[in-house]
Amino acid sequence: MAENLQKRKIKKSQISHCDRFGFILPTVEVDVCSSYHITFERRLVNSNLDQVIEKFVNLVREYPIEKAQNDLFGDIGDINNAECYNMTSDVLSEALNMVRNFRESCCRVRAPIQRWNVEVSKLANDSNYLNQKLREQYPEFQELYYVCRRDIRDQAFFLARTKFHKNMATHEDMMNTLGCIIDICDRLKEEIEGSVVFVNHSDRMTGILSRLFEYIRFITLKADFKCNREAQLNSNYRCYDGPHRRIKVFYKNVVEEMNIQPNADEILLNASKLLFTLNKVDRNIQVISGVLEEAYKSSLFPVQQWINGYIEKKQASLIEVADEE
Repeated sequence: MAENLQKRKIKKSQISHCDRFGFILPTVEVDVCSSYHITFERRLVNSNLDQVIEKFVNLVREYPIEKAQNDLFGDIGDINNAECYNMTSDVLSEALNMVRNFRESCCRVRAPIQRWNVEVSKLANDSNYLNQKLREQYPEFQELYYVCRRDIRDQAFFLARTKFHKNMATHEDMMNTLGCIIDICDRLKEEIEGSVVFVNHSDRMTGILSRLFEYIRFITLKADFKCNREAQLNSNYRCYDGPHRRIKVFYKNVVEEMNIQPNADEILLNASKLLFTLNKVDRNIQVISGVLEEAYKSSLFPVQQWINGYIEKKQASLIEVADEE
């Protein structure tokens, strides 16, 4: 560890700063109203996870339910009321930037692969913590949060706490976990959006929860890439090709199968070029996270459709590509 610190010229304070966090959001665009979006500028704010959670909770508490119903579900004139958006935009912006601070810090530090492994293992605790905080304010969501916590912990993060932690997870394990988590997220989002409680608490509650879901998707994808890193370090590690080739093939297949628009194809093409120019594997995580962020922001991935068809059909082709290489 000391040798790595010396090589990369990383301050010990930076490492400990990263270790205090376990929360990443892949996007900076937040639903403020059903017909309106606000994209906040990137900036770093020093904070910790407790303050981030508290900001989210306060955001929901500070928005009057009556005003939310009038502004978000009233006439068109009410929906376009600028006061509706200004009430909590500063609070939300600060909270998001606090969360984003961890992601930026990890990119700067370029933490060793052990750091990402710990990060995956911590996800269940972090998501449970956020759920608990919000449940205390809105007991109507108790059953929904229970389902979310139970499914994520028992079905998906069993791997994070066992195989992932011991560096034994195969690519199949990673892909199965990815499918499981995204399926859970999509199902819960549908339940939230179709519930009476959602109407009572406006789009803001759904916006907060969707950030949690996006975080889960993001960290699981990153775990898949971590699998390839382990394959390079350990010849006995049963995984496919290294990240450069696999990522390019992965996005190429998505573009072809989903018939994505040209602007998305350009983003993915540029991402492939970037990946091939990088020599350090741990830097790939930073680039990949940026590509995923752009993809999510542009709504390039119809996630449910992709999960239903992509994994099963493409696993065989990925194996063939790896064998050819």
